[in-house]
Amino acid sequence: MGLLAVKVPGTADAALRLCRQGALLRRVDHPALIRCLDVCPRGGWLATPWVDGPTADVWAAGRPATTVLAALAAVADALAALHRAGGVHGDVKPHNILVGAGGPVLVDLDGAAPGAPGFSGTPGYAAPEQLRGRAATPACDAFALGVTLVQLLTGAHPFSLEPRAQALVLSACLASTPGMLRADLPAGLDALTWQLLHRDPDRRPSDLAAVAAALLELRAAPVAHHPPAVLATWRAVSAWWVQAHRGGLLVLHGPSRAALGAVEGALAAAARVDGVAQRPLDDPGPGGAWVAAPVGAPASVVLRAAQTARVVCAADRPRLPLAAAGATHVAVPAAPSTRARPDASRLLAALADGPRSVDDLAHTLGLGALDLLDLAEPLLDAGRLEERRSGLMLARPDRA
Repeated sequence: MGLLAVKVPGTADAALRLCRQGALLRRVDHPALIRCLDVCPRGGWLATPWVDGPTADVWAAGRPATTVLAALAAVADALAALHRAGGVHGDVKPHNILVGAGGPVLVDLDGAAPGAPGFSGTPGYAAPEQLRGRAATPACDAFALGVTLVQLLTGAHPFSLEPRAQALVLSACLASTPGMLRADLPAGLDALTWQLLHRDPDRRPSDLAAVAAALLELRAAPVAHHPPAVLATWRAVSAWWVQAHRGGLLVLHGPSRAALGAVEGALAAAARVDGVAQRPLDDPGPGGAWVAAPVGAPASVVLRAAQTARVVCAADRPRLPLAAAGATHVAVPAAPSTRARPDASRLLAALADGPRSVDDLAHTLGLGALDLLDLAEPLLDAGRLEERRSGLMLARPDRA
């Protein structure tokens, strides 16, 4: 029989979950899903085969994109089988995918049955509706699969480029798409990522078997001609763009308007060398080479400007309309911050004129999402701040 893994619950609720896991796993037979060998009728223990292999994030590091996509396709198909049997996983993440000699195996079904009481996911992978207290659903598994996809392919979290900010998914926009961070990915992968990570659960793919098939098909798709993952000079970016994507749309995303200033200057110089003049956002003109979008410019404004431009500089995160338009997204590396961490008084002062979004506050204060939450938490506990729109905005109770 070989080595076994025996899981023992620590609480009565965990024992109930273990019973549900065992009952569900006995109804589902899939090579990428852990098998239940035996389970205590009262949930005292669950025995499964021992998977001798690393977690998926360790395994994926340095591997070709096609190999990683094949493993993700197997996981997506296992989730589809789980959903057809009436269950959900509820905690899909790289650490719950072990890669042994036979391929990837999904383990630890902590949310094995829809409607299971209590939060069972992992912040940073849980869908927005899970974070608001709703029970896990197949749409939650789709979202977590999208987060896992980005991490296995790029090593970065899709909602924050800050290494520490993998706790809460609060942003309405992605910090990055896979194509912003890795050069050898196939065309169409960014669009699939957008679908999986949609904030509206009804807009995510409902059939993960179809997602599995799409991931396998993408292995044979042509590379999307993304720029190098590490961009050395912006003159090289301009030259690459003119050669690979003349007439298309490239969106350069920076952490702030100031961070894009040098980029715009370099692009302007490169554009003049190419004989094409730069244009401001409000006057793109015919045949403009690039435009610069101000901080917080609506995606619709950027799209209108993009009709006459090849390159757009946007000091915010990728948005769905731009992805739907087929834009290629590139992250502008942020210079290391030399500013001291702001204190609570600066956060309160930033909210003096009324409620503001978490994203906007993070940009203003120069913080990552997790650092902003750390700063806000004691103020929320003391009643000096309040959350609005399910945590997407912060406000002072004494301001409208």
